[in-house]
Amino acid sequence: MGPGMVEKLRSRDWSALVGAVEAGVAAGVAWWVAGLILGVDRPLYAPVAAVVVVGAGYSRRITRVGAMLGGMAIAVAVSEIGVRLVGSGPLQISALTAAAILVARMVADEQLTVLYAGLNAAILVAIGGDGWVPDRVVEGLIGAGSAYVLVYLLLPPRPDAWVKRAMRDQVDTARDNLEWASRALRAASSDHGRRAERRSERIDRNVERLDDSIDFSREVSRLSPWRRRRIGETEELIERASGLQSILRDTTVVVRLASRYAVAHDEPDPHLAGALDAHAGALRSMLAMITGDGDVDAVRTDNDRAREAALAGCDSGGRLHFALVEELVSVADRVAGWAAELSPPGRPAGRRADAPARR
Repeated sequence: MGPGMVEKLRSRDWSALVGAVEAGVAAGVAWWVAGLILGVDRPLYAPVAAVVVVGAGYSRRITRVGAMLGGMAIAVAVSEIGVRLVGSGPLQISALTAAAILVARMVADEQLTVLYAGLNAAILVAIGGDGWVPDRVVEGLIGAGSAYVLVYLLLPPRPDAWVKRAMRDQVDTARDNLEWASRALRAASSDHGRRAERRSERIDRNVERLDDSIDFSREVSRLSPWRRRRIGETEELIERASGLQSILRDTTVVVRLASRYAVAHDEPDPHLAGALDAHAGALRSMLAMITGDGDVDAVRTDNDRAREAALAGCDSGGRLHFALVEELVSVADRVAGWAAELSPPGRPAGRRADAPARR
């Protein structure tokens, strides 16, 4: 095993293992309970609903159960009626799956409803349905109930920790991509520049993951009796995350501009590389504050340094050079505004009394 693989294993978010185990346990319990209550041998939709509710990643939201059950009901109705009228086979699967998707698109706006309608219609036509809509809906409700008890009552996660982890992942990804682009500028490497531009898409994906994490955290705070006391703390973190999202979306633009500049120029540009490194340092300070290891003053200091680095030596260069400097200054202004919101008038801007010393 090489050092690269070891580093990946060390940086892996092993909390995902908890979600996988919860999903497996919920599926098994849902199967057992549905069989016990309904007296059926194959309660297929109970474990499916349980896994959807528990989830295995960032999209763990119990509100998706309604969309799933709606798609399930449409699929069962279309497949049962269709199989009775035209039978089953390759052509029937194609026609009835398309019909279920069209019906779902006409009656629902939720993409998950459309997806489940098509997926379940294809499966039911292939294996043959053995139950009508009420039976399947009851199975789905049993599965959702089993998952709710497990995730929201027995083993509820800490919503504040969930949001912190998502923000940490987002900032780490942005900082890593900035460093890639900086190396490309220092080495005048078009290969590194193209690679950095491709990797910048990860920032946008992490923004979407943060949205899902925020929704799930709010649900845990609202639905779990044991986590309601953390609603205030969770909402404060979500407010920080809102400002962070816009900053990191702009960071994606910075990485792409820097990558294109590195591809288009065969001369190193230490000025722009230094500006990217300084911005990465400001992101490190933001992450330290979010996780409780830093303070607003450190964010301001590092952000001022990043702004000065962007403006230094910017009196020469082409259109792409100036566009990158302008974007870096704009991001620095956003960071300054984010820090100012965390220290409203009448409240000291320095370190919190409970925050550890920053070294």
